[in-house]
Amino acid sequence: MRFEAVIFDLDGTLLDSMDVWEKIDICYLQKRGLPVPADYVTEICARSFEEAAQYTIDLFGLSEKSEDIIREWNEMAVYEYTHHVKLSPYAWEYLIELKKRGMKLAVATGLPGELFLPCLEHNSVLELFDILCSTDEVKRGKEYPDVFELVAQRLGVSDSELRETQTANYFSNLYPIDCAVLSVNA
Repeated sequence: MRFEAVIFDLDGTLLDSMDVWEKIDICYLQKRGLPVPADYVTEICARSFEEAAQYTIDLFGLSEKSEDIIREWNEMAVYEYTHHVKLSPYAWEYLIELKKRGMKLAVATGLPGELFLPCLEHNSVLELFDILCSTDEVKRGKEYPDVFELVAQRLGVSDSELRETQTANYFSNLYPIDCAVLSVNA
């Protein structure tokens, strides 16, 4: 088996970003002098942006429109991802090691490009990736194979050549970061 590429998610994998959305949610409420209910972050994390915005409007009796709330959340997220989100521990070393071994590196993320591109650039790793794909480019989210199939297509790996996609960490003793590995018939 010959490995062709390593595909990474970003949030919580390569990027230490899991607290960003909680920070945004809390900051949004604090700017309006509103208390942050104990279950608020948990409640909105399980919802789409539209559902979370409507939940916030209903919960606090806000007169704002959901699209205005979403726009503000997105502006805050762009700022955070551009200026504050860092790589997860050992991510840079892991990427460099994979590149040294001749691996193609790809991203398959649910984040839009306006968030992940400046973040990868700010962290000086954007140039390490051969392929960047977002679920914004496909019809369905990461729980379906669509974004991974797009990565394979852009790598020039046909469906007949695609042998397996597996979650793995080939350097787990050095770099505790999971990824998906594309292998093809050698």
